[in-house]
Amino acid sequence: MAKLQFLFLFNNQLTGTLPGTLPAGIRQLQVNNNTITGYIPQSYTTEKYPSATSILLRGNPQLRGCVPPSWKDSKNALYSSYTDLRDSNSTLTCEDCTTYDDLGCAGCATGLKLDTVTRQCVDCAVNLKPDGNGGCTPMVCSVVSCTKCVDDTEGQCGTCAETYKLDENKQCIPKVCGVTNCTTCVYNTEDQCETCDETYKLDENKQCIPKVCGVTNCDACVYNTEDQCETCSETYKVDENKQCIPKVCGVTNCTTCVYNTEDQCETCSETYKLNENKQCIPKVCGVTNCDACVYNTEDQCETCSETYKLDENKQCIPKVCDVTNCTTCVYNTEDQCETCDETYKLNENKQCIPKVCGVTNCYDLRVQHGGPVRDLQRDVQAGREQTMYPESLRCHELYDLRVQHGRPVRELRREPEV
Repeated sequence: MAKLQFLFLFNNQLTGTLPGTLPAGIRQLQVNNNTITGYIPQSYTTEKYPSATSILLRGNPQLRGCVPPSWKDSKNALYSSYTDLRDSNSTLTCEDCTTYDDLGCAGCATGLKLDTVTRQCVDCAVNLKPDGNGGCTPMVCSVVSCTKCVDDTEGQCGTCAETYKLDENKQCIPKVCGVTNCTTCVYNTEDQCETCDETYKLDENKQCIPKVCGVTNCDACVYNTEDQCETCSETYKVDENKQCIPKVCGVTNCTTCVYNTEDQCETCSETYKLNENKQCIPKVCGVTNCDACVYNTEDQCETCSETYKLDENKQCIPKVCDVTNCTTCVYNTEDQCETCDETYKLNENKQCIPKVCGVTNCYDLRVQHGGPVRDLQRDVQAGREQTMYPESLRCHELYDLRVQHGRPVRELRREPEV
């Protein structure tokens, strides 16, 4: 009698349970997509049925239990039946079973409990764990600084205590203030600063931004301030409130101070000049023999002292008596004579004019005897002067003759008396 090797019963409406034993020479059993109930016999092993290569069970929603452990060995022929169940997302593979008996799963992996009705490993209710006796006990969150673990876990925190946060492993680590340039964050935050470092301040988002010197015309504020200036811009200075006010030239009689100073003059007022300390001192007329210099000058005279006059360079030079034939001019004049030379006399304009002899025939004598002195001497020696010109030798014009001919008057006067 031939042995049964192939039993194909799939896609029928089979009910009931699977038989506890199979034909010894069975090679393929296909009962998938039926309504079989009960448990998967743990006797369906490759040791007991070495010819079996395929036992297909999927598609039986009421079938309970787990596949025999030997099916999970990839070296056994029924491994294909295990992968068929696994690939169909069936719950019959019982991946979480650790021990088996004839009814199926007898022990479950850690964290699962054995459902004694379905003979499958199932989870305890939320936040419960197997107690080792087939029951469940509350889970205890073991994460340090954790107030509540993730549901159904004891080592993964869901909510950390204040000032702590979750890391990538769901452990609680201290929150660290992560705001740049922040000294202290707002309690229990990492991204909101409460106190910024020096030279920084809080903005509306509780971030730290640099303090900016807000004093007008200030180059640098007092350290760690925004409203107190330490160094003002050029031409400004710090006042008692540490604000910047314009520098004011404080040099007396100064119109413009040296740039960015208050006590060093650059341009003095009229009639003043700079000294070596850049202060303004009065200009002093330095022209010799000058009573008053030209306005706002020191080296150009306007009015010279008495007996002095201005030259073309506005310097004072002595006045020189310029009247012809004048011995001495009137004080402090150059064109009015006070004393004329001999043989000259003053006229009404204080000029020197020749004296004119008042003796009769004196002028005629000079004219007639206008030749050399020797001619006159001969006339005198001949005695003519006594008869013709008795007073002629006392004539003033005779002095001119003496001057012209280089002979003293006294000698000429003595000759007629010989």
